[in-house]
Amino acid sequence: MHDHGSVPPPELPAAPKREPVGDLKKLDGRRVLARVIDGLIIGVPAAVFSAVQDDAAYLIFLALGLIYFFVLEATTAQTIGKKAMGLRVMMRDGSAPTVNAISARTVLRVLEDNLLGLIVMVLSGKRRQRIGDLMAGTTVGPVTGEVPRPASSPLLAIYPAT
Repeated sequence: MHDHGSVPPPELPAAPKREPVGDLKKLDGRRVLARVIDGLIIGVPAAVFSAVQDDAAYLIFLALGLIYFFVLEATTAQTIGKKAMGLRVMMRDGSAPTVNAISARTVLRVLEDNLLGLIVMVLSGKRRQRIGDLMAGTTVGPVTGEVPRPASSPLLAIYPAT
């Protein structure tokens, strides 16, 4: 049998493979300062209300803190602290984070915004990933040029309500 019309399709050029972000240990000081700035923005009001031992107020400020991180990182890949320190959230290959990845890393802040999170970050070696970063495939790295923003998602409208 002879097949007259079968010509293999031309191969498409392979998309350039992005390499994982390199050694991020050198950013530890900037990351700590960024977290301090963000902590002052969201933590001072929460500390005031927790001082009066109002559980409802604490839960409200916990939710507002999570919304702060999610909305800023899901729209600009940076919080105010990260922007001030020249840092951004990115996928491990350096590309813009997805809104789903930002959601995962934000939700896991509840578990890791303490000594456990710091221990995991140090144990991740030069990658310096938090638990949320490990689960979401993200990391925090330096801003080089324009900050790639996450693609818009309907999750942005839904997340604060959950």
